[in-house]
Amino acid sequence: MDESGLTDVVLGLGLSTAAIRGSMIYKVDDVRIKSKYVDIYDYEYNGFDNPGPLSQFKGQPNKNFYGGRYSIEVLEKPKIYYRGGDSSNPLGQWFTEYAPQSVAEVRINSAVKAQWIDENGFFTGASTINTLYKIEMPAGIKVYKGAVGNQGEIYQGGLSKEQVYIPEPWKLGDSVKVIESSSLK
Repeated sequence: MDESGLTDVVLGLGLSTAAIRGSMIYKVDDVRIKSKYVDIYDYEYNGFDNPGPLSQFKGQPNKNFYGGRYSIEVLEKPKIYYRGGDSSNPLGQWFTEYAPQSVAEVRINSAVKAQWIDENGFFTGASTINTLYKIEMPAGIKVYKGAVGNQGEIYQGGLSKEQVYIPEPWKLGDSVKVIESSSLK
């Protein structure tokens, strides 16, 4: 097994590791491993050694970022985000900074499954996608931004796909504005 494959195994198993920042070398017991992910410290938080505040939130949304990588941003001015969702519910908690062009793009690039099944095989929810929303979020709110975590099968996400988590935006009232909605196919 090459070094990058061993890193995936070690990190995937959650074994004890110690990182040497900058060099991307990890020490596991007496074995030194070079990570294939050179961006692990480009983000404020990561699932390796610093899971950050999202690890304390209900549902641990940090696990939906690739490798737990994300940073916090406080919006200095109102900002537009996009969301593929159900026509009856414009607000969710996951957004992108670009407008997806199709349901397939949302499902694959944002890793949104049609049905969510837990580790015990129980149905926990569904994600209907038939509408694209353009939403303005107000200045002053905290958003969490990072790469989209793989959800298995075709729901890939990936390091080149960014997503934004905004906890319970419906509680922000009229300061959140649905600018536009359109059918998404």
